Amino acid sequence: GLIAAGNHAEAEKQLEPLVKANPDAAPLMALRGAAQLARKDFSSARRSFERALELDPKSSEAIGGLVTIDLASGNPTAARARVDAALKSQADRPDLLLLGARTAAAAKDLVAAEQYLRRVIQTDPTQLPAYLMLGQLYVGQRRLKDARQEFEVLAQKQTRPVAALTMLGILAQVQGDTAGAQQQFERAMEIDPRAPIAANNLAWLYAERGENLDRALQLAQEASRALPNSAEIQDTL
Repeated sequence: GLIAAGNHAEAEKQLEPLVKANPDAAPLMALRGAAQLARKDFSSARRSFERALELDPKSSEAIGGLVTIDLASGNPTAARARVDAALKSQADRPDLLLLGARTAAAAKDLVAAEQYLRRVIQTDPTQLPAYLMLGQLYVGQRRLKDARQEFEVLAQKQTRPVAALTMLGILAQVQGDTAGAQQQFERAMEIDPRAPIAANNLAWLYAERGENLDRALQLAQEASRALPNSAEIQDTL
């Protein structure tokens, strides 16, 4: 909270006794790194994040912090190498794949960013940030038509194309095709009545138009139960 409020000195003051009492706690070391990074003390932040990784090689906070430092220091090659190294032993971690996508995008490698995002959705179809980022990537490249065609083919090939249909719904939303988006989300939910992303976005469409509000509430509640820590879904609810 203090870091988010910009009170970095007080954040570090609160952290120091915790770190001294628990010198082998990776989350505390990563949090100290975040506080140091927030005030742009890159050298101290790097030491804290590296110590956190020594204690917990799977710490996504530490890996993400070091990647941020690499990018801020103008070294995207090091940042991408760091992500690739982490993914070698943890190939299916959605948070690392998302980090890989953001890192590739920061390095202007949009092809790699798209590949990472597709892997995220394939690995975990409930990752809303991946859908949103992929949609933004297509918008930025003006590839909405091509993207819709590609996901339509994918939906035809798969036996349970929940992710493909959800992505088609999001692309239709971006293009202002509300009716088409609603149709795709409803198709996704026919296959999986608990598909949280489709449920959330369908609820949003209903609520935005002031229609089927009882159904919208039910959908939003279902999505919230599946993904209780999603800010976007809480916003819909």
